[in-house]
Amino acid sequence: MTRVYLIRPGATSFDRENRITGNLDLPLCEEGVEQIQKLQQQLKDVHMAALYHGPGLAAQRTAEALGPVLRLRPKCESGLRNVDMGLWSGLTWTELRERHPRVSKLWAEDPRAIVAPQGETFDAAYRRIDEFLESLLKRYRDESVGLIASDPVAQILGAKLRGETKIRLTDSGMVGTMETLDVESDFSWRRSSALDSSPRTRI
Repeated sequence: MTRVYLIRPGATSFDRENRITGNLDLPLCEEGVEQIQKLQQQLKDVHMAALYHGPGLAAQRTAEALGPVLRLRPKCESGLRNVDMGLWSGLTWTELRERHPRVSKLWAEDPRAIVAPQGETFDAAYRRIDEFLESLLKRYRDESVGLIASDPVAQILGAKLRGETKIRLTDSGMVGTMETLDVESDFSWRRSSALDSSPRTRI
């Protein structure tokens, strides 16, 4: 089987304020640095074949700190970039729920039906994540690999690697944490189907 270490970057000021980050480039806050130090301790005896991270600044800084511990040179992967939340970026989750209560329900039930103003569709995000994971699992069959990604992309990755057919997202991020996912070598990869029937909700 392939073992995937799914790592959330350390916290930023937006995470502490429960704001929507999307693909904004934000530095780590003091708490984020402390979280990474804990991750370094957790990973000091772990062997991985590769370590990939998204292009965001927090993910990059997290990778730079973990790479030496793992004796790896981290690789930036565009397929791990966070979802562009458009004009919602910077809002607190409370503000989004108050302004658009229907969106909050869809976020948990059918995120692919949501399109943030001037943002990326979740359907597009699912497809690029599919492409990345399909290539990754073929290349690192029966090895261990680390992925550093922010929520909601990390939540999508986790659900897909667990083989879940319906992905539900939450607005409670798990910054600075790590989960281990074991994927069987004969894992039947299922690409996201086209979004044909669910109407996209534009606000």
